[in-house]
Amino acid sequence: MRLNVSSCVVLSLLLMLGSAPSSLAKKRLEDTQATTGSKRIGFAARQWLVVDLDVQGVTVDRLKLHPPGRVRGLFTKHDEANRAKIAVTNRTDRRIQPSVAIAVFDEEGYLLAAANTGPSLTSLRPGVTSEMDLHFGGVFRHLEDGAFIYLSLEY
Repeated sequence: MRLNVSSCVVLSLLLMLGSAPSSLAKKRLEDTQATTGSKRIGFAARQWLVVDLDVQGVTVDRLKLHPPGRVRGLFTKHDEANRAKIAVTNRTDRRIQPSVAIAVFDEEGYLLAAANTGPSLTSLRPGVTSEMDLHFGGVFRHLEDGAFIYLSLEY
């Protein structure tokens, strides 16, 4: 079997990684795992809801759903009607990149709407509280029928 230079380099790297101490490999894996938690809270639109979800020092403090809007045509204008705000506080000693998702259900447990913050492009410094926007997309018209919310935090 003939190997070119690039094949030799790749093979050497693989051999070096394979011989790395298992504690080093485990540490790298632990550093990349996400921390997550969830909570169920009561529903209300137009007011700040206390969440108090704490996931190892990162807290979701409160959530506010903007008033549900009406569809005024084929295309929905992306204004406040399909958005929410959420306050997240970093009480850890490192920068984090939090992401939050919520799902609104009616009394019978049917899903009415779901939203998320999307990927976090900027990090949240230790000791800082930040308000993040959540976006419902086009599924938000029956928000008024909500009874409870499931919320999930990941960082």
